[in-house]
Amino acid sequence: MTLLFFVSGKPDVIGLSQKLIAGEEFAKSRNELLSQVTVDGFSELMKSVGALIYKDDVIGTVFRAGDCYVFTARHVVRKIIDVNLNGQYDFSRLETEDVSVNFNASVAKPACFAYRVCLEFYSNDPYLDFAVLRITNPVQLPKKMFLDKYNFERLQAIMLSGIGYGHPEQDSKCKKHLDPNCQIIFAIDDRITECRAWLEQNIIYYQNHVRQNGANPALVDNSYIDIDTLHNIFLDITMEHGGSGSPFLDNNGRVVGILTHGHPEFCFKLPKLIQLNFPKGKRFESVLRLDYIYNHIFERDPELAGKLFG
Repeated sequence: MTLLFFVSGKPDVIGLSQKLIAGEEFAKSRNELLSQVTVDGFSELMKSVGALIYKDDVIGTVFRAGDCYVFTARHVVRKIIDVNLNGQYDFSRLETEDVSVNFNASVAKPACFAYRVCLEFYSNDPYLDFAVLRITNPVQLPKKMFLDKYNFERLQAIMLSGIGYGHPEQDSKCKKHLDPNCQIIFAIDDRITECRAWLEQNIIYYQNHVRQNGANPALVDNSYIDIDTLHNIFLDITMEHGGSGSPFLDNNGRVVGILTHGHPEFCFKLPKLIQLNFPKGKRFESVLRLDYIYNHIFERDPELAGKLFG
């Protein structure tokens, strides 16, 4: 079921002289207006996105697929099944009462129904950071989202919109947010090269602050290195920790990717004030393409792929 209610996401960039001729000079460089129909459509889709709760804390975002499944990022699930981060996975930990899914707009409001989960599919491919969980008590679940299994390039998308629980404001982590019209970074190799050159000039400054904040300064050394540019879409977004697993959609309401990583990772280990003032042009996010996820699942479990993407 494709929901065709979105306006075009194509940027409307007008030169200064054209604006002056038209008698109107805009503050923004592109048109980000949303019609009521578009907002209503997003509102419906947001109901199908939930928070993965572990010991009363939001550890990531999930979204509905198939009859009784949710997708999320693999590293989110690992926080539950590998608490010591030693590679010893205990998938049964997903089935304890410490774990639940909450589809409320704010998880500060207790869910009327605690959805429980178990593992359905877990990718061991280092480049494919995703997992599929099955809701074991699928009563009155929100609608499934439309997952796009075809080649992403054919869409010729310029911007995507995300839905999730990650937000830079500390007191907003438990609230579901829409991050609309996030610009796709097409020249990602140039962006990475620029970021590496900038970091070389500032590396000692950030190493010191990461160390002072109790984290390993080696995180700074390893930044902007070995970034997988094949399987991912790169965006400038607002969502942060808690947003991992969030669905990103094209302007026809189709889920085309899953938010997996923010770059550079050390940014999240900085003191809050320095983190908030981190240069925006030196941060970006990876969204794992759904077409690669579909192919990976189909090769191993065609029946499940049909249930999730049908």
